[in-house]
Amino acid sequence: PVDATLDTVQGFFEKFGKIETVFMRRNKPDNEFKGSVFVTFADLEEEKAFLALESVKYTDDAEEALIKMTKDDYFKSKRDEEKKKKKETTAADEEEKAEKRKADEEKMLDERMSKGAVLFVKGLTKETTIEEMKTFFGDFGNVAWVEYAKGDEKALIRFQEGAAQKVVDQIKESEGGKAVINGAELEIRVLEGDEEREYWRKMFRDIADKKNKSKSKHSQNRKRKFGGRQGDRNSKRARHSN
Repeated sequence: PVDATLDTVQGFFEKFGKIETVFMRRNKPDNEFKGSVFVTFADLEEEKAFLALESVKYTDDAEEALIKMTKDDYFKSKRDEEKKKKKETTAADEEEKAEKRKADEEKMLDERMSKGAVLFVKGLTKETTIEEMKTFFGDFGNVAWVEYAKGDEKALIRFQEGAAQKVVDQIKESEGGKAVINGAELEIRVLEGDEEREYWRKMFRDIADKKNKSKSKHSQNRKRKFGGRQGDRNSKRARHSN
């Protein structure tokens, strides 16, 4: 108990053997007793016998038995506890950083993406080319980019911000009222919501990857270039010394 005194604590442990020292652990700065002690037995065997006891209560009416361990085990448990706490704190910090990074990425995406600019196209024939799509849709708006793999039935066509719906409306108001390339009637709709965000997210990620690859290639070329010069100088020195 926190109201125990040094004399009562020492008297309790002397029932189990001869005691050399009792150190009462206290809180700072109020010096209040923590309720735990370091006890040094004069005889190692008596210490082992005390630790081997199945259950020891400080008083007969105590609700819980004492927690017993050697000093080394105590400090090991504290180190393990600190490691676990540090690990949990690190994990929490990493999770917080990841959430912040994601929030920053989403905010940047909102700032950079051109909303209402991308048109989804489906139903293309295998023979359809990018140029044919540019020609057809170019009559209704300024085509900035076409994402298409030849032979695929789908494509993504990017216009200026907010222009994709205008393109759809103009096609519906045109003479045929439909989008037809190479005799195939196409399904067209404007990308919206998560689908639209994913398009821009992928595009910005691809651009960043290309820049990183370009920087890496440039760095490797510089290393080879300067490495070659150094090699030439070393070769000249070797010939001169001969």
